[in-house]
Amino acid sequence: MAGDLQIHEEVIVHAEDAPAGAASAEVVTRLSGGVTHEYGPRVVIAALPPGAAEAVQERVQRIEVVEEPAAISDETGRGL
Repeated sequence: MAGDLQIHEEVIVHAEDAPAGAASAEVVTRLSGGVTHEYGPRVVIAALPPGAAEAVQERVQRIEVVEEPAAISDETGRGL
């Protein structure tokens, strides 16, 4: 998603009743990634190293980590 910036970004979306995006942002930072954008309490765009998406999903409940926003499930994206 980052175009010519040469970083690999993933979209992290918290379900409506999940903890705020700060939980995933903290995990991303610990995994040597970086948060590039936050949109409200539920959406985080993060620069993640390869393979880190699975690690984020294991540590933070009720989220989806996807490469493209169109891949977000209807259930998780409800209310955005």
